[in-house]
Amino acid sequence: MAHRYRRALVVVGVAFVGSLSFLTYSRGISPIFNPLNVGPQVTAAANEYDLGRNAKGAASYAVHPLKGQPSLRFRDNLRNDSNYITSWAVAGYTNQFMNHVNMIYLGLLTNRIPIIAPFSPTLHIGDVNSWILPFGDVFDLDYFRKKLQLPILEWRDVKILPSPTADEVNPEVETIGCWTTVAENKKGVPEATRLVQYLGLDCSYTKLPLSVRLASSDVNNEIFVVLPQLAAVIYPESPSIRPDRQKIFQASSVKKHEKTPEAQLSCFDSLYYASSGVSAFEWEKSWSPAWQMVGRHLYFTREFKRLGEEYARRALGIEKAQGYIPPFIALHIRHGDFGSHCAAAGKTSADCFPPVSTYVAHIESIKKKWLERSNITVTNVIVMSDEQYSGFWHDVANQGWSFTNHTAEKTVERLGAWYPTLIDTVIQGLAVGHVGTSGSTFSLVGERRVRDWNHGFSSAVSIRI
Repeated sequence: MAHRYRRALVVVGVAFVGSLSFLTYSRGISPIFNPLNVGPQVTAAANEYDLGRNAKGAASYAVHPLKGQPSLRFRDNLRNDSNYITSWAVAGYTNQFMNHVNMIYLGLLTNRIPIIAPFSPTLHIGDVNSWILPFGDVFDLDYFRKKLQLPILEWRDVKILPSPTADEVNPEVETIGCWTTVAENKKGVPEATRLVQYLGLDCSYTKLPLSVRLASSDVNNEIFVVLPQLAAVIYPESPSIRPDRQKIFQASSVKKHEKTPEAQLSCFDSLYYASSGVSAFEWEKSWSPAWQMVGRHLYFTREFKRLGEEYARRALGIEKAQGYIPPFIALHIRHGDFGSHCAAAGKTSADCFPPVSTYVAHIESIKKKWLERSNITVTNVIVMSDEQYSGFWHDVANQGWSFTNHTAEKTVERLGAWYPTLIDTVIQGLAVGHVGTSGSTFSLVGERRVRDWNHGFSSAVSIRI
């Protein structure tokens, strides 16, 4: 267990072949040479959807997308002239993020105001009993709203919620009818129980029509929904079907009610498996509409960015007074739960997981691309991994790579179970190169940020099954 949170951040030192003036890292310089300034580079003008938080943490508004401040019941705060959308997911941190991005994108398609649920802890962060994490505590929603020129809400804006750090159930339980995106042949809905209890919701679920499914030879088992088709179902004006005429699939867990999906607030059990209709798993494509229209504009808050920078500096052995972080390659090697794929293929971890030496060629390829494009020699790498075997980390050290040791840093003890994952996520976003693990959404989103935020290069390594 000594390496449970010992995520390796491989740091390859960066030497510049050319003028050191490239390392000024001042505002306005391309993110290629400016990892400290990853994120919003300009100050957006104030607009009517300024939902900045006041000193007490509640949202303050210039023009309300709600009737007012958070109320005991969500319906009391929804404007009669507005429509809304929300979703949650039974998934790890990154998949919950992708779910929220897909939901916001669907909100754009349907002229509905997104209400973002907080992150709910899972085994992926090491402690299912950790606290609920508000989305806006991690991502800069003020910038996001201004960038999209749209109102974006969190549930804490809409209704009064218990403290996210307390193990409390919301005493104000409201009934609501939601849609489920589970495949047609599924017998039940895997509900995010702790999260909906925290939000004070008691949800019944109705299945979507087969017409919203991605084209498949077996539509009854198809898990992906097509967002434009789904938009036709929930568009506020003249939707393609009447939700009040649909058959309930699953009654609510508390009051056993059988409400059909609501018109004003469309809610979904999950929007993780969602597509524009071109293909499944579109997040793997650079053109993914949900990523390009929404996800790429979700930058980290100043607090999380600063924390990630501090950890990256320590991993690289850089004093804060030095003023900048030199370009580095982020290497994410996922083992952990991927061991189940190895076992299913009848292989041991030693036979299934590529050795550390396999990643060297990928790192060298990225270094070569930087040299050819910008005459820069990148020599720093930061490694992230959930591997606990000490021999793995010896191999990492023997490569001359660096990593953030969350065990030695006592990250969990000082900050909480969420933070190893969140800090590693921020550090990935600071990199100019990324080598990840195929099939890992943590790697995938990190690669997206490196390419689109920093104009970097990336590659991925597959486990051997």
